[in-house]
Amino acid sequence: MTRSISLVAVCVVLLGLAACNILPAQAPLPQLHDFGPVPASGNDDPASPVQMAQVTAPAWLADDAIHYRLLYSDPTMFRSYADNRWASSPAELLDAGLRYALPPGSGHGSDGSYVLEAQLLEFEQDIGSPHDAKVRLVLQASLRRASDGQAIAERRFEMEQASTADVQGAIAGLAQLAQKAETAVADWAKDQVSGPH
Repeated sequence: MTRSISLVAVCVVLLGLAACNILPAQAPLPQLHDFGPVPASGNDDPASPVQMAQVTAPAWLADDAIHYRLLYSDPTMFRSYADNRWASSPAELLDAGLRYALPPGSGHGSDGSYVLEAQLLEFEQDIGSPHDAKVRLVLQASLRRASDGQAIAERRFEMEQASTADVQGAIAGLAQLAQKAETAVADWAKDQVSGPH
């Protein structure tokens, strides 16, 4: 009787071990990335008259995927890297960066009389061959009077640069473009509100 119980116990243990080998291993969690550390601020300007509206993006850019296209294979297919993601959607990351680049205290006056709107239109890596790639950012910005919503200035920011044809190239290149765009948009907005309107 005792021998039968021991045999059953051994069989249960062996079945449990076999089940562990049969079950698929849990997929590793994707690595999360942002646009890097924010630069140290040395801005002592008086309060800004510009308020940031939330940066928007079309539906296909509203997730946290790192997107790319294989131009030499299927250029109409919008792909994403499986094991790497942005920590938040690119539009949300850009929004945080722009608010840092254009904080209260970075412009002239303090009445909040202008609203900066921005829409991210493109944010992807384009791979032309296994050894040739570039990253691309397109952002549409509008500066409006808060009192009546009238646009006083609009500008389309288009940026691209070469990258390696892999996920590391996409992450590094897109993060660099995002930081350049944040600085360029903030400087443009400050210039627009510094003159008479």
